[in-house]
Amino acid sequence: MATGTVSNVVFSEYELRELAIKFNALEEDTFTHADCVGAWEDEGETLTVTKNCRGKVAKKRTMATGSGTVTWTGHVPEVIKAKMYDMIRDDLVAGVQGYGRDNRHQEFTCVGRYLDEDGKEKFFAYPCMVANTYTTSNENGSEEVAEREIELSYMPDEYGYGKYEVLAADLGTDTAGLKTKWMTAWTPALMQASPAA
Repeated sequence: MATGTVSNVVFSEYELRELAIKFNALEEDTFTHADCVGAWEDEGETLTVTKNCRGKVAKKRTMATGSGTVTWTGHVPEVIKAKMYDMIRDDLVAGVQGYGRDNRHQEFTCVGRYLDEDGKEKFFAYPCMVANTYTTSNENGSEEVAEREIELSYMPDEYGYGKYEVLAADLGTDTAGLKTKWMTAWTPALMQASPAA
């Protein structure tokens, strides 16, 4: 196990202040922001291995798989929705979106920034996400505009990680400029330690 430096503090994900998405297959250079988030719930997958000895459990080990599920509730910009669900189609009139048998939900990178109740920051990133569901809901006459709920899956990247996160305080002097790059130019390669000399 690595011995990196992590602050000995309690960080409560009180407010998701920023969220941005970049679609991997489209080779986009910029992230599109979707900051009107009502809720963001992450559940990582685990694998538990059991070792039995003479019919009794002798040892259990639980390991991460690098995959998981996120439930995103909020107001999603149309451009993100259209790209996420592959709804921009060459066979349709410009501006018209379509969702049908030929749509393939697109893989994307998602980055974000939490604040705790004291205003401290935590950054996170998912390098490989895809939408599992397509939902729309409304209630006529409601006093509150309905939020969209989307179930997302995340998977490990080429380095084996499905999620990255860091407290802003743990970036120290931030010689790599991660605080400024996180929401605009994040890549999995930026997260890797420099090779030993």
